[in-house]
Amino acid sequence: MKETAMQSPRSVSGATTAIVATAGLLVVAPPDTVSAQPLFDVHAVQGWDTSGGGTATGTSNGVGWTLSPTFIWGAITVLNGTYGGYADGIRFDPPLPQSDTLHIGVETFDLTFDETIVSALVYMTDNPSPPTDGRIDFGITPTRVSGDVNISGTTFWAGSSDGGLVRLDNIHSNVLSHTVPGSGGLTFAIVVTVPEPAALPMLVASVLTTSRWAGHRRRART
Repeated sequence: MKETAMQSPRSVSGATTAIVATAGLLVVAPPDTVSAQPLFDVHAVQGWDTSGGGTATGTSNGVGWTLSPTFIWGAITVLNGTYGGYADGIRFDPPLPQSDTLHIGVETFDLTFDETIVSALVYMTDNPSPPTDGRIDFGITPTRVSGDVNISGTTFWAGSSDGGLVRLDNIHSNVLSHTVPGSGGLTFAIVVTVPEPAALPMLVASVLTTSRWAGHRRRART
């Protein structure tokens, strides 16, 4: 059966690409579907540069998120949409030409979303100076999408300060938990998708049935 990409109002990127959900996966849509809505937005940070004490809130693809206490470094974290570190379309495919970003220490933390999420793209670069192995483990086996990333089991990290992109599939939870504390830091943005509304397939089927019935009636009258 042929699969059709269905785009929701919050499934688009901010400049030259769009990201939509197809069969629960994140894929690139044509540029003519682009919106100005930021895909990763950091609304507020509290506890700057306090070891283990920083928290943050924002949205990812329109879904609210909260970062539980961890180290957040203000020198690299960007809240005004001007971060261009994910603009390289080779290392980051699809790119985020302009975005917010967080730079965190890889102590334990939770990312809690306002809704259950299905998939996620994690954009990441590493520390500009050693130590450069800020590793994340959400307990989900990632897939390398592009760029310089390393994967070992469910752990992933940027292979260099240039970084890259991984995808997490089959999440089906509203919490991503990093429970393995490490050293170093990580600059990242995350773009998530949520399940398609359960009523959507029924609505599509209803529209198709109505259309076919109307067509049958028109043919019967001729």
